[in-house]
Amino acid sequence: MGVALIYVLACAVAVWSNISARVIPNGDMPRFYAGPTFPSGIVAGHDFWITYNYSKVLIHGGNVNRLPETISDQLKGYFSGPRGVLAYPPFVFTLYAPYTALPYGTAYALQSMFLFAANIAVVGLICSLLARVQGIVGLEGILRQHLLFAVFGAVSFVGFMGYGYLFSLERGNSDAFAMLLLTAFLYRMVIKPGDVWGPAVLLSLAIHIKLTPLVFGAILFWRYRFKCLIPLMVINTCLLFVWGPENALLFFRGIARFSTSPDGWWGDHSIYSFATTVLKPLGFDVGFVKGLMSLIVVAMWGAAWVILWRRGFSVMNALLLYCVSVPVMMVLPNLSNDYKLVMLGGALTVFLGGFLCNYVISGSKRSMGGLILLMGLLFPLSVSGGLLQTPWLINKCPLILALMTVMMVIIVRPWGVFESRVSRSESSG
Repeated sequence: MGVALIYVLACAVAVWSNISARVIPNGDMPRFYAGPTFPSGIVAGHDFWITYNYSKVLIHGGNVNRLPETISDQLKGYFSGPRGVLAYPPFVFTLYAPYTALPYGTAYALQSMFLFAANIAVVGLICSLLARVQGIVGLEGILRQHLLFAVFGAVSFVGFMGYGYLFSLERGNSDAFAMLLLTAFLYRMVIKPGDVWGPAVLLSLAIHIKLTPLVFGAILFWRYRFKCLIPLMVINTCLLFVWGPENALLFFRGIARFSTSPDGWWGDHSIYSFATTVLKPLGFDVGFVKGLMSLIVVAMWGAAWVILWRRGFSVMNALLLYCVSVPVMMVLPNLSNDYKLVMLGGALTVFLGGFLCNYVISGSKRSMGGLILLMGLLFPLSVSGGLLQTPWLINKCPLILALMTVMMVIIVRPWGVFESRVSRSESSG
């Protein structure tokens, strides 16, 4: 534990030094210098800046004109007038409301620290769940601890040094918070299998930070069947109307706007962006390609759900469905910028841990091949598309789909610790 704490502190210092070197003071709107890595927003933490200021709008009675004029004019482009929309679920502004008591620069610094902590916590919780997988439980205690710490260190180091994490800090985006809630949701289901409301609350909070965690409802239903429906309806209704029906309507308008008029670019790894920026110049029809690729992704995820459902609920099976659901959240929305790459941290932890433990237990060549393949995919995922000149690597969509394909192969033909051995306690709920 002491070594892990020292490692986390060292990562924090390195990350903070990196941020400090890139943030340029500029009054109430500090700038973020990213060089050629990606185009920076108008202000450090651009997405966070929007939610921070709109939280002020709501606290001041929903009147944009009560804000300082320099901020008000820019916010009107996002929120005000009869065509105004909300780009985020209303609960997000409740989450960020405490920040409004602080100057923006201080609030952004705190947001960066919390994003760091959330990413660390996701990897830590997944390692804790891996320690409960039956094939890994059989390892000698000290060996198991060393293996899982190696996985924890490798994933967190690569994650914090990668371009996706840097991008998430530049935008101040809350994807890491959603993934922390989803991971805590899974952890709660495993630790307290009889509790329906706890996982329902955690999943609902994640959904109302980022709408895409809706796909994880399949895991909740798998575990609790129809017992989860009433908790979900009650909690989600409360969260949707937390700022009243008007803001709920603005959010639905936002969904319609951003889903029907997206802008594809190389820093967006959605299927739509890939079809627009890479395949369209080659003569492919964007609508057909997007529909076909989306259908394939949904079919793969549906097949994984059916296979794992038939095997029964276990820690590893739940982790595998958790992993294969993450790429679905990343590539299906029409807008999915590369700061969402931080969402892969938990899934990479599962597969790196599984391959490594399999290799230590049996010396499996398949596991060594899996490790090499995983590292081969991880490298281009961690490098900015702005620094790469190959069209198929600039956009991360093919790499994410390749990773999802690896996940599917393991789900269909598991071996070692990936195999399902459902205990009586795991199957009861």
